Amino acid sequence: MIIVSAGNIRNAVPHQMRRVDGTLDPLLLSDLSRIEEPAQAHNVLTVGACTHMDAVPDSALFSGFRPLAATGSLSPFSRTSVALTNGSIAKPDIVLEGGNMLVAPDDSILDAHDLVSVATTHHDPARQLTWTNATSAATAQAAALAATAMSNYPGLRPETVRALLVHEAQWTPAMEKGLFKKTGAPKLGKGDMMRQVIRRYGWGMPTAERIRSSASNAVTMIIQNTLVPYKVKGGQVRLAELKLHELPWPLEQLRDLAETTVDLRVTLAYMIEPNPGRRGMLGRYSYASHGLRFAIKGPTESSDSFQRRLAEQAEHDSDGLGNPKAFESNSRWLVGPRARNLGSLHADI
Repeated sequence: MIIVSAGNIRNAVPHQMRRVDGTLDPLLLSDLSRIEEPAQAHNVLTVGACTHMDAVPDSALFSGFRPLAATGSLSPFSRTSVALTNGSIAKPDIVLEGGNMLVAPDDSILDAHDLVSVATTHHDPARQLTWTNATSAATAQAAALAATAMSNYPGLRPETVRALLVHEAQWTPAMEKGLFKKTGAPKLGKGDMMRQVIRRYGWGMPTAERIRSSASNAVTMIIQNTLVPYKVKGGQVRLAELKLHELPWPLEQLRDLAETTVDLRVTLAYMIEPNPGRRGMLGRYSYASHGLRFAIKGPTESSDSFQRRLAEQAEHDSDGLGNPKAFESNSRWLVGPRARNLGSLHADI
C-alpha cells in the first residue's frame, strides 16, 4: 500500500487569497493549487491536510495575530484537485491534521509556529519532541492509521485497508458547510458544492477509533473477493463475472426505527492493472483497467431484472476513458454514479 501527500502550497502571500471584501480566504489559493505528482495516481491513498489548530501565542509579540484557516477546515498548506477537469480523479482521498498559519495585523503570514504545528518525536533522542506541519505531517498520520488497521485486521489486503480509511472518514461541519439541510438531507442542486467538497477534503478525516470498531449506531461490513472480469467468447472479449452480495438486513431493528432516516455508505476499492499500451487512450491517467463498479438493487426490482439492467448497461460501457456510463441515476446518492466512477476507489452515501 502506497500513501502519498497531496502536495504543499509554498511561499503563500496574502494577495493570492484575498477576497473582494478584503478578507483572507486560504481556500481561494488551495482551490487553484493543483495536487502534485504522484498524488493523482490511481492506486495510491492520497492524503491532504486539514486543521483544528486555532490557538494564538499568549505573548505581546503576537498581539493582534489570528489563525488563517477556520478550525475544522482545510489547512492553508494543502493542495486540491478543484482546478482539474471533471474527468480527472478526485483527490485527496482523506485529510488529516497538517497545522495552520498565523496572520499578523498587517495581513502578513507566519507559516510556522509551535502552537499551530503538529508535535512529533525528534530524531535526536536528547531533544525528545519537535514540530512539523503540512501534508507530510498528515501523510505520516495516515500511515499510522493504515498500520492500525493492518494490526487489528491482519487478513485485510492493501486495497481493503485503503477502502477502510476512506470509509471511516467523516467531514467536519466546516468541510460540509452548505451541503446539507438542517434535516441532514442533501440540498437540491448540490452538484457543484459536492464537487468542491470531494476535491478539497476527499471523504474527510478518519480516526483510529472508527477504524478499530463499528460505532454504536453504525456497522461496517467488509467483503474481500476476487473475480475474473473478462472472458473470450466467439473470438471477442466480453464481460465475465458479476458478484452479488446480499446485505444481512436486521429487519426487526429496521421496523423499530419506523420513519427514521438511515444512511447506507458503500466504498469499493481495487488495484488498476498496468496499461499494456497507451495507443488509443486519450490521456496517461484515463486508463481504468477493468473498471469495477457497484450498484444497489431498487426497492421494487427483482434480482433477475436487476442483473439484466446491469448487464445491458455494462455492455454499453466500452469507452474506458475515465467517464464511464452510470449504472444508475438515483438522485438519492450523495455523489452520484458518474462523478464517483473515476479511478480505482469509489465511494458514495
